[in-house]
Formats: sequence, structure tokens, C-alpha cells
Amino acid sequence: MKIAIIGAGGIARKVYFPLLGCWPGIEITGLYSRTQETIDQVSREWGFTNGTTDINHILESKPDAAIVLSSTETHYHFCRLFLENGVDVYSEKSLTPTSKESFELGQIAEKQNRILAVGFNR
Repeated sequence: MKIAIIGAGGIARKVYFPLLGCWPGIEITGLYSRTQETIDQVSREWGFTNGTTDINHILESKPDAAIVLSSTETHYHFCRLFLENGVDVYSEKSLTPTSKESFELGQIAEKQNRILAVGFNR
């Protein structure tokens, strides 16, 4: 399964990078962060070769699913973008800052016949 990771902060480094790195059949097709400094640091530490600050490069990698680990304020934008482009989405909690935005994402997922899941890493 081809996975894109959106966000490279603390929770990504503590939980998701180690977990995804040991699952057979998982290919990280792209890692997005808003800063090149973070991409460079994470790439050195975790061996990623496909980090970018351009979300369009992530979409071009044609992931099967995206894991959204960025700040909650950005979740709506990223989740919507992936769902509308036919990509299943797992978002770390909270899905969005408002129930209205969360409901809209649910409607988009249903319309696009995509999976939208929300989790808590503990």
C-alpha cells in the first residue's frame, strides 16, 4: 500500500515513522512538511528520499492513502484535498476544529466512496 504522510512533527516521529517503517507492504510515497528544514532533518534521521514542501508533489505520487498528522487547523484542507483526489484518509485527532467542517469531510468521503478515519495514537 502506498502511503503519503502529511506532517513531520513530534507525533509523526514518535509513533508513525517507527510503526510504518516496520510494516511489510507499506511504501511511503511522499512526506510533506511546510518547511524544507524539517524535510531535511527528517530525511537524514529516517532515511526518507521523497520529502517535499509542495503538496502537489504528494498528489503526483498517487498514494492509496494519506495520513494527516499536521496541526489540527490544517486538517480540513489536507483531508479535503486528498478525498477529492480519490485518496483514503486517516487523520490524527481532532479531525477538524469544528463539527461543521468534520461533517463536510464525511459527506465528501461518502460522495467520493473513500475511507475517512480519525484516530488517537495511544
